[in-house]
Amino acid sequence: MKTSQLAHFKKLLLSEQQAVIECLHQQADEIDETTDEVLDPLTESEANLLEKIELALVKIENGSYGMCVGCSCAIPEPRLEAKPSVSLCCDCQKEHESAV
Repeated sequence: MKTSQLAHFKKLLLSEQQAVIECLHQQADEIDETTDEVLDPLTESEANLLEKIELALVKIENGSYGMCVGCSCAIPEPRLEAKPSVSLCCDCQKEHESAV
């Protein structure tokens, strides 16, 4: 992947990361004793997304970004545009989802 493409995806990932962090801060401000149970799954989901974003940023730095962890093939750019933190190509994602 070209340096300019990596810079583009890094920018997308950092923007998505910031949005998730802002959402978590907003949720933390809104939590009270009556809504803890409802918001916990959202917080866990967002924490998982932050982990995926961090992993994608590390992959950009080490040169492995955009490669499927399932089959080692390049993940199509439109898929990365739609979800920059993705680590599986469509075929491997379908296989993963059918196994779960």
